[in-house]
Amino acid sequence: MKNPNSNDTVFTVITGAEAELIEPKPTEWIIENLFPMGFKTILAGTTGANKSIYAMQEGMSIANDEDSFLGFDIMKKGLSVLFVDTEVGQDELLKRYHRIKNNFTNWGKGIDRFNMLSKKGSFAYIWDELKQHVEYYRPDVLYIDCLYNSVIDRDISKGPSVAKFTDQITELKESFDLTIRIVHHFNKGFHEYGLNMDRMSGASALQNWVEHLMLMTRTNSHELRLIRIAKARGVDFTDNYYGLNWNAEEFKLEMRGVVKNWAVLVLKDEKKYSWQQALEKMLNTFTTNDWVDVVVNDLKMIKERQAKKWLNEIELLGMIKKIKHGHWEKTSLGFVEDIIELE
Repeated sequence: MKNPNSNDTVFTVITGAEAELIEPKPTEWIIENLFPMGFKTILAGTTGANKSIYAMQEGMSIANDEDSFLGFDIMKKGLSVLFVDTEVGQDELLKRYHRIKNNFTNWGKGIDRFNMLSKKGSFAYIWDELKQHVEYYRPDVLYIDCLYNSVIDRDISKGPSVAKFTDQITELKESFDLTIRIVHHFNKGFHEYGLNMDRMSGASALQNWVEHLMLMTRTNSHELRLIRIAKARGVDFTDNYYGLNWNAEEFKLEMRGVVKNWAVLVLKDEKKYSWQQALEKMLNTFTTNDWVDVVVNDLKMIKERQAKKWLNEIELLGMIKKIKHGHWEKTSLGFVEDIIELE
């Protein structure tokens, strides 16, 4: 019988004796605790969350050897970046580049280390050409914005279509020793679920394939965005919700801090304002009957059954607490985002 450990095996064979002598490689970070080196990563989020701006601002910070990005230390210096746009086209891409560039004190090293490709529309049939560009520029980090335009037929609900894409990305990564960051979308709806990986568009195969997943969303506080790391294979990570401020005038995202009560920030505006209006009419302590009288009879918002359900939802958010059966007390937590600044 042929020895399965011969040179032509497709497996990396590790015997028990060898395993005793080999120490696993520690995780290297491009951006400490935010962006691991050598991983296949996805940044997924809602429409209008400024995902593409986040990706471009991050990539330009890396290429320019900045000390930090959003308060997180940039650990690796001298890295080159190739940013591939399939969504907005050359003119908009250049507008974004110049506006983001203007936020750097000295955009020097980035000139040579940050390169861009733009092809508006389907990207699925030009992988050979992309490979040529990667071979020419030899980036350390490759950004693809976005996944939807990079899949055959743009149908990411089909496992075979997603598998074709992931196979191509994996081949690129392994052939050129890349770190990959792919920008991707959420499914529509389910906003109040928060930053849950199940909201990401695509077959479950995509969740299984990605090694590091960051999620991003808009909030009902118009300039505030939320980000959260939802998956980091083999790496300890915090699942904190971080608040980012979108500064439209300066065209940049800025760190606000760790968000304690994120669920308040993803409420639909209509529900948020209804709850706020009703709670303002309540005394500091009140009964279920008081609540029903205001919500149903006074404000005429909903029926009694739904009004009682609202009380339970508001309690889960920590904005009221139950004293005893049928009796409630307001807490200090309000509808303005509750932020703890990072140290």
